[in-house]
Amino acid sequence: MKDGTALNYIDFRKRRGYRYAYLTDQEVIDYLLALSLELRSAYNFYQDVLYTARY
Repeated sequence: MKDGTALNYIDFRKRRGYRYAYLTDQEVIDYLLALSLELRSAYNFYQDVLYTARY
C-alpha cells in the first residue's frame, strides 16, 4: 500500500478496474474508503504507523 503523502492527486490515469475512467490515485483511495468504515479505519491506522516509523 502506498504512503498517503505519496498519492498522486494531479495526474489522471485510465483505470481498468473502474470501467476505464480517468482517475487520480487519491480518487481511487477515496472511493475505496467510502465503501467500508472498517477499511477506512485500517487504512488510517496503517498511515499512522507509517508516519510514526518515518518520524
